[in-house]
Amino acid sequence: MSRGESRKNEENQSQLECQIANTVVHNMLSAKKYAQRTEKYVHLVARVIILQEFANHLEEFMQLILPVILTQATTIFFIGTIKMQQQTAIVHAVGVDEWISELEINGQAVKVKLDTGAKCNVIPKSIFNQIRSNDTLQKSNTKIVSYGGHKMDVCGHTTLLCEYKEKMYVLRFYVIDSDECPILGLKACQELNLIQRVNEMKLTTTESIMQEYADVFDNKTLGCLPVQHTINLKEDAKPVIHAPRKIPVAIRSIDVAICNI
Repeated sequence: MSRGESRKNEENQSQLECQIANTVVHNMLSAKKYAQRTEKYVHLVARVIILQEFANHLEEFMQLILPVILTQATTIFFIGTIKMQQQTAIVHAVGVDEWISELEINGQAVKVKLDTGAKCNVIPKSIFNQIRSNDTLQKSNTKIVSYGGHKMDVCGHTTLLCEYKEKMYVLRFYVIDSDECPILGLKACQELNLIQRVNEMKLTTTESIMQEYADVFDNKTLGCLPVQHTINLKEDAKPVIHAPRKIPVAIRSIDVAICNI
């Protein structure tokens, strides 16, 4: 066998090994779901074992691959859990940037969050069970998604009697199976007069500015200094007009001396 043919066979064998390794990775691990670094590691392990007669080391191959699968799966699970905990913490945190108001729902005080970006009113199932009297929960096919894309489990909807500043309102609430803070949507906030749209703009006119700063625009004092200054001239002084220059004529000799230094 010539050197060229031997080299070609080695390349073909290498390509075949890579194809087998890729097939193992994609079929057994769904490599697209995992990090590129992990995929390269699994590919390297698969190819090494193939060089050592893959069929005879299948059990060893699985012992090496399974820990990688479990590690990746556990990491993804806990990352998701941490994100959910952070979202929950943000929802329950009452800071200066959140608007909280207190309503009386069925005679009981309930703190609700004012959310002008919400299209409906939301109340947790736990609070609904505490304040419900004869209110019935009706089935609903409505899907509620939070700002972060998390889908909430909707148990149904109901109408509740709410009191705010000695006025009564009948509002529809969607009951969710979660511990989120009760939310009052945009429409309800406007109905209860909790928020107002302010379109007022103050226009500044020339007359208003002149009235506010009348002392500046007084014709008698405009362009004048607040003090009187006297300029004394020599008796034989003759006024001379000099054209504007970069260097005044009076100090031109000084400039020449500086250049000669």
